[in-house]
Amino acid sequence: MKLTIQKGSLGLGLVLLWVGVLNTGTDSLFYNSLLFPIVGAFLRIGTVLPVLKMLVYLMSTLFALLLGWELIQSGIYSGMISFSIFMTMTYAALIGIGALILSCFRCLFNQTVNWKKRSVLGVMGTFLLLWILAGANSLIGNPFDANKATKAIEGYVEHQYPKEDLKVKEATYVFETASYQSLIYHEENEDLNFSVSYQNGEIVDDTYESHVLSYFNTLKRLSAQYSILVNELLNEKFHLKENQSFVYYDFDAVDYMSKILELGMEFDETLPISAQITLQFTLETQSIDELSDFIVSVFEVLEEKGYHFDVYHLKAQNQKECIWIESITPNDILSGQLAARIEAGLANVSSYGIKTNKSSNKF
Repeated sequence: MKLTIQKGSLGLGLVLLWVGVLNTGTDSLFYNSLLFPIVGAFLRIGTVLPVLKMLVYLMSTLFALLLGWELIQSGIYSGMISFSIFMTMTYAALIGIGALILSCFRCLFNQTVNWKKRSVLGVMGTFLLLWILAGANSLIGNPFDANKATKAIEGYVEHQYPKEDLKVKEATYVFETASYQSLIYHEENEDLNFSVSYQNGEIVDDTYESHVLSYFNTLKRLSAQYSILVNELLNEKFHLKENQSFVYYDFDAVDYMSKILELGMEFDETLPISAQITLQFTLETQSIDELSDFIVSVFEVLEEKGYHFDVYHLKAQNQKECIWIESITPNDILSGQLAARIEAGLANVSSYGIKTNKSSNKF
């Protein structure tokens, strides 16, 4: 029976350890502050090794798993090894604390141990447990405060916006601001999306004005819809590889938003707001002349369709190189000298505002 419990605890501990490794580099990273002490407790039950010896054997495994997961996620990059070492030491410390807490409480209830020693270890175990819980609370919050924040935010939204028919998502903890935040949304109008933050018993932030009344959400949605239409046209005409081009309206250029925009309005390419486009795709050629001819062709296709942009940017890459060209205007394209102006930008001698940069994609 004891052997079965040990094997089960060891297996569960190793599974949770792998889950913690997978959390690294994700939004769930801070949950490891609670997960790895639990891993330490299970591994302590599942092994007869002393805590320090267990950690020594475990660290090489942790390092290998973290390094391999980083390689899968991000590929090779400078600092990958040092990051893996840092996370290995951090996780090993948390595992060690969890194992130590369990050892302290084991001794506390062991009648064969001297009562003074049991008292000291009981206090130490309690202190470490409270320290872990306090640390985890500062990183990921707790469900009790989250529930309290959700109710407070629901009451606030109902009072502030009674006619909007808004829904409130469950509050989540935001580490950067040490507050709880809920997304507020309308089921039919995506322009009515904003957030409300709660901290220390009161509402501390409401983005309704900056996201809804300022038409930030509306322009963001219209930019996304414009991007879809443009990409469909570019893919049809040029058969681009890995096309991720996107359009965005100038959020700061219009002082009369309320006169031309409406919440939930349908897309209209004739909207009198300055728009820019970034052409982003994989292209084998890195020739300035060929890229210039391509930009001219794209310009002609878009203009013919009625898609007008005040500024063009281009990012084209292949396995060896990446070229980034910024701030091309229609005047540059129609000048007949686009290639020369891009070359001047590459040499940092352009007087037309075009910026050009080439970099290697090799590690």
